[in-house]
Amino acid sequence: MKDLIKTLTLFSLLLFLGACGNDDDGGIGNNASCQISWKVDGQSESEEPLVCLYNDNTLNLGLTGSNLIQLQVNNLTQPGTYDLAGQDAIILLELGSGEKLGSNTGQIIVTEISSSKAKGTFSGTFFPILDPNTPNTFSVTDGKFSANF
Repeated sequence: MKDLIKTLTLFSLLLFLGACGNDDDGGIGNNASCQISWKVDGQSESEEPLVCLYNDNTLNLGLTGSNLIQLQVNNLTQPGTYDLAGQDAIILLELGSGEKLGSNTGQIIVTEISSSKAKGTFSGTFFPILDPNTPNTFSVTDGKFSANF
């Protein structure tokens, strides 16, 4: 149930962010750029997400349905460690097979944050969102992100 609430909150936030027109704070645009890399069970993945945004103390990199990854940190005002089991950190992944993964075990470590830049690492144990009770889990390691707004 907790995962469903996180997913619904994330979806609502995405709708809200998509409805915001010309926002001059860090965000989507010609000057915004993001790079994210990670390993799923040892297999390397990387992406340059469509969404690269830091606004109102929320970092949002990637867009569910358009990117293989979405990483979000809420209430972000300074570098620190954000637990995926809490309300302030969310990572959603999509495997090449189309299977969507979520996590409530792991962390996002933000090492640098400003109105023009974000940088950090992440890792965790992920599970299929559509079948959260499955014993099948995926290990996400060596996650890194870098964003310029």
